[in-house]
Amino acid sequence: MIREYEVKLRVSDLNNVREVLTRLGKFVRNYLEKDYYIDFRKCLGVRGEDTVFRVRVRVIGDVEEGELTIKGPKEYYYGIKVRDEVNVRIEKPEEVVRILKKLGVKVLEVVKVREEYVLGKYRVLLDNVYRLGNFIEVEIPEVEDMSKAKEELDKLLKDLGVTGELISKSYAEMIMELGGCDE
Repeated sequence: MIREYEVKLRVSDLNNVREVLTRLGKFVRNYLEKDYYIDFRKCLGVRGEDTVFRVRVRVIGDVEEGELTIKGPKEYYYGIKVRDEVNVRIEKPEEVVRILKKLGVKVLEVVKVREEYVLGKYRVLLDNVYRLGNFIEVEIPEVEDMSKAKEELDKLLKDLGVTGELISKSYAEMIMELGGCDE
């Protein structure tokens, strides 16, 4: 199990951030991601409203990768979202989603084009999310002092020219608000 530390902000234009990241950081790759968020509560009576079960399909060029993830409840420290996460690689992720749908679970699909950069110790993601728009996510490595991490993060966002309020909702939560769940 790993501990995930991240922040997210909505941005109107990814080009400005991309230019700064290209100068200051290192481009890693871009890819398409389809995330299927699975809601077991209806069919199995599972509780844990803030627990996430996700099947991810990542398409990099002609290569498709699959991943199964469970994330624990969210905690917030200085605006940084923290949660436990377990990831397992899987083959045929779309088939796993079909099986789950046949079991009667609700499935929410989130589709995004993602660009991945590394800037120092940070992983910076530029996302164009279908139906939602443009976002920047910054993943922070293991944190010992949350106050210091927040200061470093504020400086990083300033260096990138990104301002605005940190978003606590996940993409899935934002799409749910738009009314977007399959049966």
